[in-house]
Order: sequence, then C-alpha cells, then structure tokens
Amino acid sequence: TNQSLIGILPSHYETSALLLHCRGALRVDPLTILYDFATPPLTVGASHWDPLCAMAPRRSAAAEVEEQQEEDAGTVQLQFDEPLSWRPGKPIPLDTLLKRLDRLTKELSELDQETIDTSSLQKVAKETASHQLLNHKDKGVRAYTACCIVDILRLCAPDAPFTPTQLKVDCQLFAQPWCFFGLIVLCQQDFFNLTITSIIPALFEPSHPYNNQHKYVLRSLAEIKSIVLLLDVDGHENLLLHLFSTIFDGVSGSKTPSGETIAKDVQFSMQELLGVLIEDAGSLPAKVVDVMMAQFLRAAAPGIGRDKHNHVQLDENQATLLAKEEPEAYRIVKHLCQAYPDKMSRFVSQYFSDVIVDATPFPGSRDKDGE
Repeated sequence: TNQSLIGILPSHYETSALLLHCRGALRVDPLTILYDFATPPLTVGASHWDPLCAMAPRRSAAAEVEEQQEEDAGTVQLQFDEPLSWRPGKPIPLDTLLKRLDRLTKELSELDQETIDTSSLQKVAKETASHQLLNHKDKGVRAYTACCIVDILRLCAPDAPFTPTQLKVDCQLFAQPWCFFGLIVLCQQDFFNLTITSIIPALFEPSHPYNNQHKYVLRSLAEIKSIVLLLDVDGHENLLLHLFSTIFDGVSGSKTPSGETIAKDVQFSMQELLGVLIEDAGSLPAKVVDVMMAQFLRAAAPGIGRDKHNHVQLDENQATLLAKEEPEAYRIVKHLCQAYPDKMSRFVSQYFSDVIVDATPFPGSRDKDGE
C-alpha cells in the first residue's frame, strides 16, 4: 500500500525521487504522497532541480580530473604540424607543399574515427578548406587536398555541427575549437566543384599521375556517404547535372580517349555515388531525370528507327558488327531503378507529369505560330 511504501523510505527527498522515477509503474500520484508528510512538501516544477541528480553522491575534483585523463588516454591526436597556408606573395615551394600534403594524407588515412581527438584536426581542416589549396594551379596539390578533406569528413561523420544556413555567422566564431568543421562546410562548393569538374573526369584516364588519389576521393565519398553534403550547397542543381552527365558519358565509352579501359571498381564506385544521392535526395532537378531517362535510348535494339526512316534491310551477316552488350550508363540507371524503386518511380512520375503539363495547351494559349 502507499502507507507501507512511505514507511520504509528514509527521507522526503528520496521518496519524491523514487516516485517521480517510478510513477508509471506504481500508479501513484507523487504530489498526493508528498503532501501527506509533516515536513514541508517539495514543490515539483518550481525549479530545474532534478531529485535523481541530488541523490547521486558528489564527485571530488580529483575524481573528475582522473576520469578526464582516462578519457584523454584513449584518444589519438593528429601529429602533423607543418604549415599548409602562406601569405600573399610568399607561397610554399611546390615540391615542399606536395611532400607535406602527402604526409598529411597518409596520416589521416590511418586514423580511426572512434579514437581520434577531432579538436586536433582544427588547424589542418582550416588550411585544407582554403582557396589557396582547393584552387591551386597544380593538379597534385588539388588531388592531395581533396584526399585530406574526405578523410576529415570521414573522421567527423556522421554529424556536422552546422548547416550552411547556420554558418552565416561572424568569422570569429571559428576561433572556437569545436567549430572547425564549419570551415569544411563553408568550402563545400569549392570542394564539390573541384571533385565534379576535375577529379571525376580525370578518373577516365587511368594513366593520370594522381589516379590513385582520385580513386581514393571517389571511394570515400561513396562509402562514407559524405557526397550527400552536395545537396546542401548553393547551386547544387547544376553540379548534380554535371555529375550525372559526366559519369554517364564517361562510362558509356568502351575505352578512354587514350585507348585505356576504364576500371570496373571505378564504375562501381560511381554507381554507388549516384545511388547515395538518389537515396538521400528529396527531389531531383528535372534536367537530371531527363539525363537518366536518355540512357534508356542507349540500349535501343540495333536498327530500331533506322528501318523506318531509311527502309534499308540489315544484312544478317553484319549482325556481328553491331553492339551486343548493354551500355554501362544504361546498366547504371537500370540498377538505380531496381535498387531505389520508390524514389525513382516518384522522380520519373514527376518528370513525365511536368512534360505532359508543358505540352498541354491551355484555353486561350497560343502556339509558336500564333494559332
């Protein structure tokens, strides 16, 4: 009973704490019981005092320091401590800069997300996010910088402290150790512009001197899914269109311009990259869906359309000269439709709805000839 329960509890505050904690299980109104005491009742909700916290024994300052030391002992800090930025007119020599970025890239790639002290990444995050490196004229500097950024994104995943809208703050805020990741988000447009217009097209040239770095960036963006940050970038519609078009055009050629075959692992990573974007996107620009739909025309049966217009019967002996394999771009789109049926059906339905609306004349409207 309530009376027997009250009799065994040693104090007024412990009673309130236990009953507040177990109210649902005991089906007892704690306010009713508290006011049955001879001592002044506790006014629940009068302050932010938490009775459960009050019951816990207070730790000494020494114990707190010891606990913090134990936590710090389990973390790893970045050891790289060389400058990557320079003053105008006094650039770091290219050879020196490449060596530094190479060392930083190797160290970052070996760090683990579970043990890294992210505050130790503050300095390199700020420097790699700079225009000096992202827009450097040397391909190697840009490639190594991109590798560093994707690893910083990996080590800080899955949460970025700020969105681009929240980052419209005074630059002094970035002096805080916990805010360094905001610099990465601010440089998203430069980074993704570099990735889409430079790094991904270069992947279709396997003999490129920085091909390994380019593959590392692509694989990281797809596996860690940090590519979804592209959807928060201003003007991401044009970047998405460029990305999809570049990948479809690149994989559709059996060979690169230099005559080399595109690696299968590169094609797979590109497919996964597009899949991550489709899975996370709330909508896709109509032009992107249009490019995807166009890939089905690549797989049209040989001769379809030509017989109708040219009335030329194909020689059966020439069948071996026609392509028998499905184009890679078609395969990618078909895979995306099968892997994400709900999203793709919605995107395609909206696309054709827009096409029908645009092609439907409304009462009182005129066509191009004014009729």
